[in-house]
Amino acid sequence: QAEKQKILSEDERDRTKEQIQDLTKKYEGQVNEEAAAKEKEIMEE
Repeated sequence: QAEKQKILSEDERDRTKEQIQDLTKKYEGQVNEEAAAKEKEIMEE
């Protein structure tokens, strides 16, 4: 018995892709900030 697959419309796909990219940028920025703070902390020791 074949399972039904839900197919995303192109708009849904593009919207989801954009949301993923936005989240990636957000967390990449946070990681970079933490890395810079840690680097500064290490250099001050």
